Amino acid sequence: MEQIRRTLTILVGTASGLSFAFFALIVESMYFDGVAEDAWVGIMIMAFNFVVIWLVNNVHDGTPIKNLKVRWCANTLFYTMILMVMEALIYTLRTHSISDSAAILYEFGYAAAVVFALQLYHKTQGSLYPDRERIRILSSGNVRYKGRRTYMLVTESYLEKGMCHCTGHVIGNIRMLDRMFVYAKGMPSVNARVVQIHKDGSRLSDVKGGKDVTVVLNLRKELKPYTVLSDVKEVFVERPEVFAENPRVIGLSSFFGECYRNGEYLAVLADALMHGHYIVPCRVKLEGRGNIAEALPPNLNVSVPSVSRNDHAGERILPVFTDWDGVSKWKPFVESEESSVMIVDYQRLISLYENTFDGIAMNPFNEVSFYLAEDLIALIRRFQLEENS
Repeated sequence: MEQIRRTLTILVGTASGLSFAFFALIVESMYFDGVAEDAWVGIMIMAFNFVVIWLVNNVHDGTPIKNLKVRWCANTLFYTMILMVMEALIYTLRTHSISDSAAILYEFGYAAAVVFALQLYHKTQGSLYPDRERIRILSSGNVRYKGRRTYMLVTESYLEKGMCHCTGHVIGNIRMLDRMFVYAKGMPSVNARVVQIHKDGSRLSDVKGGKDVTVVLNLRKELKPYTVLSDVKEVFVERPEVFAENPRVIGLSSFFGECYRNGEYLAVLADALMHGHYIVPCRVKLEGRGNIAEALPPNLNVSVPSVSRNDHAGERILPVFTDWDGVSKWKPFVESEESSVMIVDYQRLISLYENTFDGIAMNPFNEVSFYLAEDLIALIRRFQLEENS
């Protein structure tokens, strides 16, 4: 989908640029030849170009037409200039002899300018995305099924006729024939397909959330308790853009209230948390800032904002996010021009928290958020010592 979107960006930008160039030729024709009929054609082309920019900015990006610092206006101007340079290049070829050294220099200069412009455009195109549009693209980039984010925490499983029957709790929507990533402690992820879904004694074609849901996977092995099934791929990237997905952390932490009394669950949750990578919001005044997801220069001084809990208004809570979908729900932060993010591992997260904040809230604006309390942090610290010993 991202490749299709980029292709459409180029096609629409080209169409807009061509319409501008065509309008310029018509104006030139009117000036020199006095062809009044061309005025109507010019007006129609201007109207077409305006509609193209308006539709793309408002419908696709949600950016008001009055804001000229947007990628589609930039595309229009860029392609117009490229077309004008190409027109000048063709004119020079037609009016000068091939043996004319000055003409050859002009051609090389034009060609170099076009190549440089295309390289610069390719490098900076991403930074012109509106922040909310870039976040939308990032939040769907590693999700198998558009518009869905599904997590299932397996509490028990057994093998029958070469199929793995898993029972557990679900957030999101599981459908028949869905392909799921299987995340288990100490094991690389594998893929499995959902071949049956059962709930409350009934066989279903899909299920939208709920507890004690059973799915049958085409997997020839039992799954350990507190394995997570998800349609989201686990990944983190530090540069050139900050990117993270932690489906195992979400799948486990979402059912903390139901499972926290189980020691095995706490051990698996601690393992997931201390091996995760998280998006931390920050504020920075930086000239030439691109989109919100761009990695910050090293050793840059930033401030990390805090949130508070409803029942503890005086506390300073460190907000962290497991993915861009969680970030997108903090609208005041996303809309601020000073907002940026950094990606941190668990150790760095704890160093940010200590001596500055009173707690850590994961995905605080999600429907299901997770508060990392001091006693759980101490438990994870103990597991880390055991792992390193």
